[in-house]
Amino acid sequence: MKLDERTLRLISVGASVGANCKFCLETSIAQALESGADEQEIEQAIAAGKEIRQCAAKMDRLAGSPNLAAPSAENEPVSCCESTGNQPWEENVMKMALETGRDLFRGVLILVAAAIARWVNLGTGLALAVFMGVMILQSAFTDWCPADLILRPLGLKRKSELKG
Repeated sequence: MKLDERTLRLISVGASVGANCKFCLETSIAQALESGADEQEIEQAIAAGKEIRQCAAKMDRLAGSPNLAAPSAENEPVSCCESTGNQPWEENVMKMALETGRDLFRGVLILVAAAIARWVNLGTGLALAVFMGVMILQSAFTDWCPADLILRPLGLKRKSELKG
């Protein structure tokens, strides 16, 4: 299935908000309008991007926390941060294995590299993709990934370290 141009431009609107890039957002909105998107669709894409940005900001705050405390009552997680809706937030994070976190991190960076190559600069996007490839190859031999520097402080453990 191939996404149509209007859908791709709406995705870029949401991604621009998520990336907190004003120039990207202005450009993406103009391109979305040119491709046939209406104002209501653009507002929906912006709302989705804001929701993702809120989750990312919450994870950034928690990454600096020494005890990985769950969000407080006045700062409840937004819907994208609740993976099951019926378990405490920190239990959901702790159940993700380090290996799964690595795959998620790598996948996101490869998609970002593709987006950069498509919409920003081909050379930069390809350089990021090559860097990711080298890191994946090196982790196959060393069983260590630079993403571990981010994932370990978030409380992710190897599958062998997880209980039940």
